[in-house]
Amino acid sequence: MPTTSRRHSTTFALTLVALLLPAVTAIAEPMLVMQDMAPPLDAQAPPGQLRGMLQLRTPDALQLDVQRDDYGFAADRQLALDRLPDIQAAYLQVGGELVPLQRGLQSTAHPHWDLILEPGRIWRDSEGRDHFSLPFALQEKNANCTHNGVIRATLAGEGKPFPARVLIASETCLYFKFNLEGPAEGSFQRTALAGAERIASDHRRHRAARLPTRPLQQLPQPSALSGPGADLSAWGLVDGDSHYVSDCPTRRGPYPHCDNLSLPSYSLAKSLVAGLGLMRLEQRFPGSSEQTIASLVPECASAGHWRQTTLVDTLNMRTGHYHSAAAQADESSARMEEGFFLPLRHIDKLRFACRGWPARGQPGGQFVYHTSDTYLLGTAMTALLQKQHGAKADLYRDLLLPLWRQLDLSPALDTTRRTADTAAQPFAGYGLTLLRDDIARIGQALNRDTLAPQLDRRLLLQALQRDPAARGYHPAEADELYYQHGFWGFDATRLLSCPGQLVIPFLSGYGGINVLLLPDDRIYYYFSDGGQFAFTDALRWLHRQRDLCPTTTSPNPGTSS
Repeated sequence: MPTTSRRHSTTFALTLVALLLPAVTAIAEPMLVMQDMAPPLDAQAPPGQLRGMLQLRTPDALQLDVQRDDYGFAADRQLALDRLPDIQAAYLQVGGELVPLQRGLQSTAHPHWDLILEPGRIWRDSEGRDHFSLPFALQEKNANCTHNGVIRATLAGEGKPFPARVLIASETCLYFKFNLEGPAEGSFQRTALAGAERIASDHRRHRAARLPTRPLQQLPQPSALSGPGADLSAWGLVDGDSHYVSDCPTRRGPYPHCDNLSLPSYSLAKSLVAGLGLMRLEQRFPGSSEQTIASLVPECASAGHWRQTTLVDTLNMRTGHYHSAAAQADESSARMEEGFFLPLRHIDKLRFACRGWPARGQPGGQFVYHTSDTYLLGTAMTALLQKQHGAKADLYRDLLLPLWRQLDLSPALDTTRRTADTAAQPFAGYGLTLLRDDIARIGQALNRDTLAPQLDRRLLLQALQRDPAARGYHPAEADELYYQHGFWGFDATRLLSCPGQLVIPFLSGYGGINVLLLPDDRIYYYFSDGGQFAFTDALRWLHRQRDLCPTTTSPNPGTSS
């Protein structure tokens, strides 16, 4: 499964015990809870359509209560972890919602945090005062760790300052967990906003496209679907066109904007960007997957076996370049951390991807999990696309974003994490941010072949385990696992006592994220960050509710390429 490095790795069993934490900041005032930050149940939208610029800053340090800090971030005062990035954002009222005009990941001048804004709520009380509750998230620069919070305030007169409250009490981040709370200063300046009507119309359309939600509590024994049972951000089940959802637990009560909780993809991106990206290229330009890395990435031409290593070899992490074939050994090494995950510039990440691992075997042979391989693949796909469409062609914008637009997914997916330089190379192997409805409908689209006309059919069928003759490669992690074209497969034949082989395709991400694409069109997912990958109990429960075994037997083909 994906990796164990600080940046986005995944393993079945977490071997790292919690390290010593810095002293916890004493909180003098009563703790905020999420209920304090939520709109009232009977909230009534103000008449009209408020529009303008929200400014918010934290001139004084907020109260930082560290729960886990494996890398000692909190001891580094220069990171300013107890302050938010300054926020200056245009918002538009759409009914009872307050919608930011810019969605998705935003770079900031803060030394550690980038920013994500999502729609919140606005309401008027019986005394004519307008209040808002806005979800936001902080995401670590050059990484995918995401900390979700809420801002609540009462608006003052035109442009006048008003006090606000901030609370962060949850994250999807294995190695750094904290609560952050305290006062902020805000102001709101009403002004005309270009494109306001289009933005309002787009927002209503995105809302209408969402699957209807129901609480998981409506299902029998819903606790069976809670994955590892702890350190959960969100989990759910799609059955038909119904999306059964959890609440979104935090250390201070349920998150009040669960539909707009920002969820990091981590290595789900290996399926959604690298995997689907190469399938899209192959469909548009047949033969793309068999081109070699060295022919597209000159930096690799004089190193190792890259003249013989194809794009599909690289997608499958069977490049022949590795230090150790043991499960996760390379991915979790200091060499990977220092050479690939920490550098900010494309040239440095690329240099490591080309030369960081010795050539030990032939391309197409041994599977060794490397996020650097996926980054190299993204670079090669960018070069191939630019050969066809010119130097301004972009892997994410031109290949992947049209797929999300076809599904009318949220604007959270309009952006992806990129290198912090003029190359702005998409990470490819991690760095997306999604909402839970995005997860549900991407899974549904893969199950129902909605995107199939835009993708290479052979690669897609193999990735989704629909070609018994081409299951993929068995990684060292477990005999029941396959890896094929950026997707995982779990052989559930023995677990569910099926008469014929049943291999379930799934996507997986660092810290404890899984999205299972079940053969009866259901989608089961959970986002957690306790380092556990636990879905066998859920599979048993799902099988009891509706038989998952194939209706006809098929031979066990074993390992194939």
